[in-house]
Amino acid sequence: MKKEALWRGLTSVLAVLLAFLFVMTNVAWGYENLINSALNVTTRKAVESESSSTVDTAFYKSDYGDVNHLTEEDLDRLNADEDAFIVQEMEEGAVLLKNDNNALPLAQDERRVTLFGSGSAKPLYHGNSGGGDNDPSREVSFYQALKDEGFTINEALYQAYLNSPTTRKIVVTNEQSAGTYGGTDSWSIGEEPISFYTDELKSTFSDYNDVAIVVLTRACGEDSDLPTSDEDGVSYLSLHQDEKDMLNMIYQSGQFDKIILINNSPNPLELGWLDEYHVDACLWIGNPGLVGFRGVVNLLTGAANPSGRLVDTYAASSLSAPSVQNYGSFTFENSTEITDYCADDDKYVTHYMVYAEGIYVGYKYYETRYEDCVLGQGGASSGSGVFASQNGAWSYADEVVYPFGYGLSYTTFQQTLDSVTEADGTFTVSVTVTNTGDTAGKDVVQVYAQTPYTDYDRENLVEKSAIQLLGFGKTGLLEPGQSEPVTVTCDKYLLASYDYTNAKGYILDAGDY
Repeated sequence: MKKEALWRGLTSVLAVLLAFLFVMTNVAWGYENLINSALNVTTRKAVESESSSTVDTAFYKSDYGDVNHLTEEDLDRLNADEDAFIVQEMEEGAVLLKNDNNALPLAQDERRVTLFGSGSAKPLYHGNSGGGDNDPSREVSFYQALKDEGFTINEALYQAYLNSPTTRKIVVTNEQSAGTYGGTDSWSIGEEPISFYTDELKSTFSDYNDVAIVVLTRACGEDSDLPTSDEDGVSYLSLHQDEKDMLNMIYQSGQFDKIILINNSPNPLELGWLDEYHVDACLWIGNPGLVGFRGVVNLLTGAANPSGRLVDTYAASSLSAPSVQNYGSFTFENSTEITDYCADDDKYVTHYMVYAEGIYVGYKYYETRYEDCVLGQGGASSGSGVFASQNGAWSYADEVVYPFGYGLSYTTFQQTLDSVTEADGTFTVSVTVTNTGDTAGKDVVQVYAQTPYTDYDRENLVEKSAIQLLGFGKTGLLEPGQSEPVTVTCDKYLLASYDYTNAKGYILDAGDY
C-alpha cells in the first residue's frame, strides 16, 4: 500500500510538471524575440520573397559564394578543396602494415607495373551505406592515378579485368535468414579463377615487371553484414582459393622484383599469409572515395609518408572474436505480434542480437586475454577459441597479426614521455616526438591506461579491459632530426568501469593506474 501511495504521488507530481512545461514552452515561443535578445542569439531572419532569385536566404554563409546561386567558379573551388581534402585524408589515414627491405616507397625507375586482382580495375570506392554514389565525372581510378604520375601499366591484363563479366556479389536485405551467416551462394569476392590468366596474358608480364601490385577488395555496408561462410564456403574476410592461385602464379612466374598488396577493404582482412605468398609490402587503404587513389599513389612513390594507425585488430582468423560466436540473424518468436503494430511490416523491429561478449570487442578482447594468459588466470591459455595457434593453446602471437593502433612509416621516431598531470578530472599527457630517420613524416602519440582489477571487481563481475585507449594526437610534418611536443588530454571518466551488480553505476577502484 505504501508503494502504491508513493507511485500515485509521483504520478501526480509528474503530471503537474508536464503541464507546467507545456505551458512554459508556449510562453517561451510567445516571448521568443525578448529571450533571444537577452541571450544575444539569432534563430531566424526575414527575407522579402523566397521565390525571388535575387534574395540571399542562406543563414550560415558559405566560403564558396551564395549557396542558392552557386556560380561555376564557386563550384570549381569547392570541388578542388574537397578533392585536396580527400587526398590528404588518404595520405594520412592509410596504414602501412608491412614493408620488408624498404620495398616502399618505389624508386624513380620502378614505374613499369602489372596490376593484379579484379579490384585493380573494379575497385571499391565507397561502402554500401549512407552517402550516395560517386560522381563518375570526378572519380579517379587507381589506373588513372598511376598513369597521371608517369607509371606504365600492363594494358592487356588491365583491359581483361575491366571487360570481364565477373563481379562482386553481396546480399542487401533486411530479411537475412540464419543461413546467410552460416553459408550462402549470394556472396562472392568477384575474383578471377586461375584459368583467366591465359598464356597470352602471362607473356605480357615480362614487359611490366618492376612491380606486381595486387588489389584485394571486400564490399559491405548497411543491411549487408558479412557472412562467416560465402559461396566458397569460407569466411568472406579470408583469403580465397582464386586469390591464393593468383598470388602463387605471381611469385612462381619469377618475373617481378616486388609484390605490393593494396588492401581495398573497409573491414580487416585476414593477413597472416603475407609471408607465405612472398608479399613485400602491404598498404591498407579502405574506401578511397572520389579521388583517394591519388593519395594512394603518392604513398607508393614517397611523395607522402604513411602515418595512419589501425582502428581494428587484424586477427589471423576473422572468426576468432567472441562477437562472432554471438553473430547471426535472429527473429523474435512473437514477430507476427510485433509486425501487427507496424504500418509497413517493418523487418527491423523483428530481429535481435544478444551482445553476450560484453565489453570484450576488438582489442579489448585480444589484449585482455593476452594479459590473462601471462598471469595464468581465467583459463585464457586454453584451447577454447583457438583458430590460428598450432600447439592447441591460445597464443597472442599466433592469433593477432596486426594489433590495434599499429602502423609503419618510411622514417623512424622516438617518443619521450615528459609529464602526466591531473586537474579537474582531466589528465594531460605531454610527449616529445623526434624524427630519428632520414625522411620527413608525421607520427601518432597514443595514450593507453591500465586500471586495477580488484577482488571487488571479481566478486561483482565487473568487466574491464587490460588496456584502454584514452586519447591520441598527431604531429605536424617533422623533418629529420626535428622534434615537436604533443599534448594529449584524457578524461578521467574513461578509467571508470560499470558495476551492474552492486553499485548499479560506474566506479573507480582504488589502486595503481
